[in-house]
Amino acid sequence: MRNIFTSLLILAFCTRYCTSVTSPGKGKPTDCTSPDISHAQILPNKTRYAEEETLFYACEKGYKTSKGFWWGETQCTSGKWQPNPECIDERIACPQPPHVENTVITTKPKLFVNKDKIEYMCIFTGEMLSNACEKGMWKNNHQCSEFCSVPQIFDGFPHHPSKRYFYGDKLEYECNKDYRRSDVASECTRRGWKPTPQCTILTCEVPYITSGRISNPVKEYNVNETLQYFCTGNFKRSRTDPVCTVEGWKPKPVCNDGRCFLPPKIDNGDIKEDINSWYKDGAEVPYQCKENYVMEGDSVVKCSVGDWSKPPQCMKPCFLMIQKQPKTLKHKEELKIICPNRKQTTLICENGKPLNTCPS
Repeated sequence: MRNIFTSLLILAFCTRYCTSVTSPGKGKPTDCTSPDISHAQILPNKTRYAEEETLFYACEKGYKTSKGFWWGETQCTSGKWQPNPECIDERIACPQPPHVENTVITTKPKLFVNKDKIEYMCIFTGEMLSNACEKGMWKNNHQCSEFCSVPQIFDGFPHHPSKRYFYGDKLEYECNKDYRRSDVASECTRRGWKPTPQCTILTCEVPYITSGRISNPVKEYNVNETLQYFCTGNFKRSRTDPVCTVEGWKPKPVCNDGRCFLPPKIDNGDIKEDINSWYKDGAEVPYQCKENYVMEGDSVVKCSVGDWSKPPQCMKPCFLMIQKQPKTLKHKEELKIICPNRKQTTLICENGKPLNTCPS
């Protein structure tokens, strides 16, 4: 009964779609010969088919086309049948691929037979997973994570290396010394981390120096590299070669007449005398700290070819309350006290913080 129905169906298709055929004998180079399709009935069944002629075929019971149907069609294209007509034994075919959560199947659905493969892509991590049909069964049982794994960051490290990041989470990470992270936060997306977290080495741009020339010009300088330059005309440069730092060039490369402008400011201290708008080369400026603050470093800064020497620091005192009495300790000053456990200890003031306090 099925064979009669098959023949009628193919005949109906052919009546509507099949094109005329050339007469038997030697055909054109683009003609096709009758395909050898095992376990199938062909209509129209003839020796030669013309270019672009369509052929219909029906598979016998227990066989299906590569698309999973019991009937199929193919067209003569440049002397070959496209797509390749075939009837596949259902007994060696695999069922539909197993469902894997949070994935996209990148292989088009079809009838899968022995050795056929399918690929999944995890929507969160972008990881590619593959599976294979073997003797009617799928080989693997995959699972796809709903989160992004902690990425490997060259020259850097994540804050929470064991944390799982879900879709929409931002990655917190730091870069090693002399490296800088991206200004755009990395986010866990269906395609993985976007943008990819990375650390790039810190560099300094080539500075423009008025009335000066660079001796060792390159496109950029890495941290800790020095800049060699000279000044033209009667202008002078600093005696110290500028070094590329995280904050930029230190000291700033300049060419001038040797004068220094406003002296550097310090915390908790000030200059002892009136401030001038500029100072000649070799001028000195004295500093002083607030009451109870201790000065560390030279109390005088010197102008040297446009640069000031390193200014002093004013170290903070410690303000204590001992037995309901206020007490002030200057930086590095010591005070012996009796703790609640009856033991004696010596407090040492370290820039506003007492050391060697009593145990809690």
